[in-house]
Amino acid sequence: MKSLKQISSTALALAVLLLTAVLVTRPAQAQTFTVLHTFTDTPDGANPPEEGLALDAAGKLYGITTNGGAYGAGSLFTLDATGKETIVHSFGVSAVGPQGIIRDTVFSP
Repeated sequence: MKSLKQISSTALALAVLLLTAVLVTRPAQAQTFTVLHTFTDTPDGANPPEEGLALDAAGKLYGITTNGGAYGAGSLFTLDATGKETIVHSFGVSAVGPQGIIRDTVFSP
């Protein structure tokens, strides 16, 4: 049978360990998302894909929509950090609409 001194020593060690864990653990930071732009179909496009944005050195995002735009077949757009959208190109009706965007090392808008 354990003595009272052994039990007290074990309890104290456990308390120190738990206190250290509580003090060292940092609270998790919540992520906050901000909607930069809501697409309206015409003239700016609709159905932006969930992937495929490109970021340039100035902090602008480039992307495509697969529908809408001036001609109904999608658009190439930029968004700055404030959410200001600029249409770079509206795609015309074709057999295959825009499928994505690729950032090239030569790319310098």
